[in-house]
Amino acid sequence: MATVDHRLEAEIIEEQKALLENYHSEYGIKLGLRVTLADIRNFQDASEFNDDFDVLIESFEVAAESGADVLSIESFGGKEVVSYALVRSDLEGVIFATGVLASIDVERL
Repeated sequence: MATVDHRLEAEIIEEQKALLENYHSEYGIKLGLRVTLADIRNFQDASEFNDDFDVLIESFEVAAESGADVLSIESFGGKEVVSYALVRSDLEGVIFATGVLASIDVERL
Protein backbone atom coordinates (compact mmCIF):
# COMPACT_ATOMS: atom_id res chain seq x y z
CA MET A 1 0.00 0.00 0.00
CA ALA A 2 1.20 3.48 -0.85
CA THR A 3 2.08 5.84 1.97
CA VAL A 4 1.68 9.58 1.78
CA ASP A 5 2.70 12.20 4.32
CA HIS A 6 -0.43 14.36 4.30
CA ARG A 7 1.20 16.86 6.68
CA LEU A 8 3.93 17.55 4.14
CA GLU A 9 1.35 17.73 1.35
CA ALA A 10 -0.68 20.29 3.30
CA GLU A 11 2.38 22.34 4.22
CA ILE A 12 3.58 22.60 0.63
CA ILE A 13 0.16 23.57 -0.69
CA GLU A 14 -0.36 26.14 2.08
CA GLU A 15 3.05 27.71 1.33
CA GLN A 16 2.29 27.89 -2.38
CA LYS A 17 -1.12 29.42 -1.69
CA ALA A 18 0.45 32.01 0.62
CA LEU A 19 2.88 33.03 -2.13
CA LEU A 20 0.01 33.48 -4.57
CA GLU A 21 -1.93 35.54 -2.05
CA ASN A 22 1.13 37.74 -1.48
CA TYR A 23 1.45 38.41 -5.21
CA HIS A 24 -2.23 39.21 -5.35
CA SER A 25 -1.95 41.65 -2.44
CA GLU A 26 1.24 43.25 -3.72
CA TYR A 27 0.60 43.40 -7.47
CA GLY A 28 -3.13 42.78 -7.87
CA ILE A 29 -2.51 39.64 -9.91
CA LYS A 30 -5.43 37.23 -9.77
CA LEU A 31 -4.03 33.74 -9.37
CA GLY A 32 -5.30 30.24 -8.65
CA LEU A 33 -3.43 27.21 -7.40
CA ARG A 34 -3.74 24.05 -9.45
CA VAL A 35 -2.56 20.89 -7.71
CA THR A 36 -1.94 17.78 -9.80
CA LEU A 37 -1.78 14.66 -7.67
CA ALA A 38 0.24 11.59 -8.55
CA ASP A 39 -1.70 8.45 -9.36
CA ILE A 40 -0.32 6.15 -6.66
CA ARG A 41 -2.67 3.24 -7.26
CA ASN A 42 -1.03 -0.15 -7.76
CA PHE A 43 -2.64 -1.57 -10.89
CA GLN A 44 -0.56 -4.75 -10.61
CA ASP A 45 -1.88 -5.81 -7.19
CA ALA A 46 -5.65 -5.84 -6.81
CA SER A 47 -5.37 -6.28 -3.04
CA GLU A 48 -3.54 -2.93 -2.74
CA PHE A 49 -5.53 -1.06 -5.41
CA ASN A 50 -8.51 -0.14 -3.20
CA ASP A 51 -6.30 0.89 -0.27
CA ASP A 52 -4.23 3.06 -2.61
CA PHE A 53 -7.45 4.54 -4.00
CA ASP A 54 -8.50 5.52 -0.45
CA VAL A 55 -5.12 7.20 0.14
CA LEU A 56 -5.50 9.04 -3.16
CA ILE A 57 -8.94 10.35 -2.17
CA GLU A 58 -7.51 11.49 1.18
CA SER A 59 -4.84 13.41 -0.74
CA PHE A 60 -7.53 15.16 -2.79
CA GLU A 61 -9.32 16.15 0.43
CA VAL A 62 -6.11 17.45 2.03
CA ALA A 63 -5.23 19.43 -1.08
CA ALA A 64 -8.67 21.05 -1.21
CA GLU A 65 -8.65 21.86 2.51
CA SER A 66 -5.13 23.31 2.22
CA GLY A 67 -6.14 25.88 -0.39
CA ALA A 68 -5.94 24.28 -3.83
CA ASP A 69 -8.31 26.02 -6.23
CA VAL A 70 -8.20 23.34 -8.93
CA LEU A 71 -7.47 19.65 -8.42
CA SER A 72 -6.30 17.32 -11.17
CA ILE A 73 -4.71 13.93 -11.65
CA GLU A 74 -2.83 12.23 -14.43
CA SER A 75 -4.67 8.94 -14.37
CA PHE A 76 -2.87 5.73 -15.31
CA GLY A 77 -6.08 4.03 -16.41
CA GLY A 78 -5.48 2.60 -19.89
CA LYS A 79 -1.83 3.75 -19.90
CA GLU A 80 -0.32 0.30 -20.47
CA VAL A 81 -2.66 -0.37 -23.38
CA VAL A 82 -2.11 3.03 -24.98
CA SER A 83 1.68 2.67 -24.68
CA TYR A 84 1.53 -0.77 -26.30
CA ALA A 85 -0.72 0.52 -29.08
CA LEU A 86 1.39 3.63 -29.76
CA VAL A 87 4.56 1.61 -30.26
CA ARG A 88 2.73 -0.54 -32.81
CA SER A 89 0.92 2.34 -34.57
CA ASP A 90 -2.35 0.68 -33.56
CA LEU A 91 -4.94 3.47 -33.83
CA GLU A 92 -7.80 1.21 -32.68
CA GLY A 93 -5.79 0.30 -29.57
CA VAL A 94 -5.13 3.97 -28.78
CA ILE A 95 -8.81 4.79 -29.20
CA PHE A 96 -9.83 1.84 -27.01
CA ALA A 97 -7.32 2.76 -24.29
CA THR A 98 -8.21 6.44 -24.18
CA GLY A 99 -11.88 6.24 -25.11
CA VAL A 100 -12.89 3.21 -23.07
CA LEU A 101 -10.34 2.20 -20.42
CA ALA A 102 -9.27 5.72 -19.43
CA SER A 103 -12.87 6.91 -19.41
CA ILE A 104 -13.90 4.11 -17.04
CA ASP A 105 -11.00 4.94 -14.73
CA VAL A 106 -11.66 8.68 -14.75
CA GLU A 107 -15.35 8.08 -14.05
CA ARG A 108 -14.36 6.19 -10.89
CA LEU A 109 -11.95 8.93 -9.89
